Amino acid sequence: MFSKKKFEEAAKKSELSERVVRDFMNQVYSSHRFVIIEQQKQIAYARNGHHIPDIYCSNGNWIEVKEDISSSKTKNLAFEVSCIRKLMLFADKFEQPIPYLAYVNHHNFKIQFFKVEELLCSLDNLVENGLAKKVIGGDNELELYIVSIENTEKYLEYKFIQKGMVDRFAKVARKLLAGK
Repeated sequence: MFSKKKFEEAAKKSELSERVVRDFMNQVYSSHRFVIIEQQKQIAYARNGHHIPDIYCSNGNWIEVKEDISSSKTKNLAFEVSCIRKLMLFADKFEQPIPYLAYVNHHNFKIQFFKVEELLCSLDNLVENGLAKKVIGGDNELELYIVSIENTEKYLEYKFIQKGMVDRFAKVARKLLAGK
């Protein structure tokens, strides 16, 4: 289980990427307001075994931001099974829309949005077709899907923002997140 100290350390490291995603989304969708959920609120939910997504949108959508720094070397993304399941449980328990997962990689700094409810099935299909691996690993020795960035871009459907915006985001993210 994630200790309070580990959670706070991870939350601190993720603040910049969450702000970059929030600010970008506020520019792209000026008719909606995107806000980052306060760290104390996230900690309170975590203490009760819940995972509240990082960003709330005024239209009712939620976004969980993930950043993969090691992807600059591996050219892979790691999807945590427990995170995906906890996001589904959050939506179910609190009668909220299914969150999106916004993944920022450090290979090309593009952002990809995935609808969480479709993600596990899509990842299982990639494993069955030899395009991804399911392993135990990462910082917390959890069940992960490892997928090349190329395969996520080819086989996992973009959601939430248009593909043209992905390149625009990459230019901004590279300046702000490179060297992190």
